[in-house]
Amino acid sequence: MASPWSTISKLTHNWVWRSSGIWLATLGVLVLVCSPFLAEAYILKTLQKDLQKSATAVTEKLTESLATETKGMQRAAAEVVNAQASFFALSKVWLQGKPDVLAVHLLDADARVIRTAAKAPFETQLTAEFVADSEANNRIALAHALELKEPSLSPLHFVHNQALVNVTIPTNDPLQLAYLVTIDIRQWLTTHTSEIKNVGVPVLVDIAPFRTDLTDDYDRQDVNTAAWQGLWTLEFQSQDPLYGMLRTLRPFVFTLMWLIAGVFILYWRSVWLRQKAELALQTKSETLEKQSRLSLLGEMSAQLAHEINQPLATIANYAVAGRLQLQKPHADTYSAVDALFQEILEQTQRAGQVLVAVRALLQPHPIEMGRFNVDDLIAKVEPALRFLCTPNQVRLSVTLNTSIQTKLNPILFEQVIFNLVKNSIQSLSECKKSDKRISITSTTQNGRVLIEISDNGQGIEAAQVNQVFDSLFTTKTEGLGIGLSLCRSIIERFDGRLTLKSSSPLGACFLIDLPAAHHPT
Repeated sequence: MASPWSTISKLTHNWVWRSSGIWLATLGVLVLVCSPFLAEAYILKTLQKDLQKSATAVTEKLTESLATETKGMQRAAAEVVNAQASFFALSKVWLQGKPDVLAVHLLDADARVIRTAAKAPFETQLTAEFVADSEANNRIALAHALELKEPSLSPLHFVHNQALVNVTIPTNDPLQLAYLVTIDIRQWLTTHTSEIKNVGVPVLVDIAPFRTDLTDDYDRQDVNTAAWQGLWTLEFQSQDPLYGMLRTLRPFVFTLMWLIAGVFILYWRSVWLRQKAELALQTKSETLEKQSRLSLLGEMSAQLAHEINQPLATIANYAVAGRLQLQKPHADTYSAVDALFQEILEQTQRAGQVLVAVRALLQPHPIEMGRFNVDDLIAKVEPALRFLCTPNQVRLSVTLNTSIQTKLNPILFEQVIFNLVKNSIQSLSECKKSDKRISITSTTQNGRVLIEISDNGQGIEAAQVNQVFDSLFTTKTEGLGIGLSLCRSIIERFDGRLTLKSSSPLGACFLIDLPAAHHPT
């Protein structure tokens, strides 16, 4: 009893190769292999959109928070009448109340530092860096702040790996003094980002110098805002655990999919090789069967030639005996019977010769041949050919133009002519033409004898032209498919060629090409 696995394998094999399922199976495997990558691409695209939404929302809130904070500082500075006298009190409030404020400077109208207050241990470092690197920027920021009467932000700069931003806050002091507040912007981002809730996927925010080549990836997003244009760029990194999970599983999914594809390819190759072997075996079996039929046909022909030759010999003996009886006295009254017996004798001898020749053709040793003029042989069988054409209303035209002899067996040659003419008659019998014609023409060319047998029938289909001389190939319902093959074999035994010269819906023409035995002198 077959196992379930072998049954499933057999059913799969039959479905794949006998129901054109190979294409469906290939499509299924392609979908199976590609679907994880397509799903991953879809998920990553969704994560990217979520990150963009979160980055936009956080940026808006941070912009609003910084604007609120600087406005609050401006209100506090606006209440001061004497900026120098109130500097330390106000700077102490800002330094102690805001963890992101590192230093407060008091600037005069020329952006020179008058007073400084800073958190330890950054006081000395920040003041030195500020004086050395920020004076030009401070002058520009101070001019904007005094002109617009609003806080002015400086570009991002770094001091000892700290990201710093200066906020210039104008005062109402008659001397046009201003406060310069130095903020640790990363500390400010950490403080305010933790306060932002419900913005989508969690994000990690960082700040960088302003740039225009922004990153727009699945897990990273850079943002520039109109309020901070030219000052700095915010960098967002997604903290969604789904992205990390996808990144972790990607090698395993990739390996699994390629493993499935490899298994399918190996299985398909196995089934393809099996099918190829089955087709080769089937072709070989058909060839062996055809050869067996040919062998059986040869044996049958030899046996028929042997068996039929005996009764034909008996008929010939009866004909001879009848003639002997007629030679007795008063035999002249039976002259007509004598002629009939003579015809019987000739036909039976001819039939015996045909069978002997066919039997010799099937044997390996050379057949008996002699030098003959093909015109004489064709003229000899012309009455019999006309006898075949007359009942089928076919006009036979014979044109003989050669006197060169060729080496052949006359009986077999006549059988070839008979077979080709019979094929033409059968082709014409399937036509509805009123004028049915068969033409036999003999010519010589370059020392060779050419015999053309043509008709105006329906011709041979183009798809069958290359098969007409194949053994066991036939277009007739009751044909054996050996007539043209046997004719070609006979002509080739004469060192000649039998070919289909032309074929069209207007008729077919067969050409017999034989070597001349000698040129006429």
